Amino acid sequence: MSAYLVEENHIEYLVDALTNPQNQMAGTLRHIAETTDPQKIGQILWDENARSVNHRYNETESAPPFTYRRICYATDPLQVLASIRCYIYQTRETPDFEQSKAGRLINLLQSAVISRMTAGKKWGAPEPEANQIRLSCLVKR
Repeated sequence: MSAYLVEENHIEYLVDALTNPQNQMAGTLRHIAETTDPQKIGQILWDENARSVNHRYNETESAPPFTYRRICYATDPLQVLASIRCYIYQTRETPDFEQSKAGRLINLLQSAVISRMTAGKKWGAPEPEANQIRLSCLVKR
């Protein structure tokens, strides 16, 4: 497995999703990151990614400075989840990633996106309906 420092726009995209008022996460952001400032949140994510790369390759380089540019991405929930997966893959080299501020922020974002995408869906499994059963299920094997 390899690890690399993700691009700044990747971090900006995640920060934009984290700080989007629609996600209503300001209180939790403040609790985890001790801030709601996009620049500081971006630096947390950026530093953790650099720490992971250093751990993977047994290096000690400091993360380059991160500068948040407010771009206001049109965030697509599926793209946010894909961006989260990539970030986790590149940042999970340290044994304590999940407990780090960055790991907790990313977990918060992932949970929020999944909650928004599944809002209004039945809790548990839906009742089977005739028009929802696959034909292959009706064939005897």
